[in-house]
Amino acid sequence: MNSRHPLFDYLQRFFQVARVLVDQLTKLARRRWKGEPTLGHELLREGFERVGGSFLKLGQIMSLQVDLLPKEYCDALLSLQLALGAFVVWSGKNPLINTAHVVNGALVLGTSLLLTLRSFRVGFQRLVQPVRQMSPARDPHMQGARP
Repeated sequence: MNSRHPLFDYLQRFFQVARVLVDQLTKLARRRWKGEPTLGHELLREGFERVGGSFLKLGQIMSLQVDLLPKEYCDALLSLQLALGAFVVWSGKNPLINTAHVVNGALVLGTSLLLTLRSFRVGFQRLVQPVRQMSPARDPHMQGARP
């Protein structure tokens, strides 16, 4: 039986997250001081990987926010979505539940991609449709051409 109070577990997790945050901010400051590229998107992805848990899920959700984040951040965070299967195998914790979670995440990612592509196609069809309805007789480039 564990006689340890749950508050100790919470504090331990808090300090773990705080340590990763300080490490990542230190790397960022060091790169800026030296004049090197900061690569903030890689630092964010690496931080989420190091902390793990619900922060991985937060990174996956953020990867789909293409209207809020720059493209390089979304691409870096998308690797969290794709690497989740490897994390499941490495952790060895509840493989059946985690596999179902990975399948669910893949379905959500695929559905969002499909809806995004479909919305662009619908918008593109609105632009192309008036051109298709134009008759060859009215098109100045098609005059004299045979049908």
